[in-house]
Amino acid sequence: MTKEGNFIIFAIEQYKKAMNMQGLEVIELFKKYNIFELIRKSYAIYHIEREQNMIDDINDYIKTSGKKCHTFGANNLFRCIWVQLVAAYWECSLLLNYLHIL
Repeated sequence: MTKEGNFIIFAIEQYKKAMNMQGLEVIELFKKYNIFELIRKSYAIYHIEREQNMIDDINDYIKTSGKKCHTFGANNLFRCIWVQLVAAYWECSLLLNYLHIL
């Protein structure tokens, strides 16, 4: 299984525990709001942050019915900037590694 796949399982378990839900309930909720895709796209950020940030982002995303432009911590400008910088660095590193420059 991929790192992202393993992290999705971790995310389900963390969300289940935080929200006092059953695993199947979480899976159905995640399917309904396409949370699996959100987690997959945000893996680079979520796996280095504390779990509560991911849970808060998922809840914000669900509350807005998946229409939020980005879910990186409501009203936390510093976190938004940090997340974007880390993501950009990570993507550049992957590209440079792919091109055998690093």
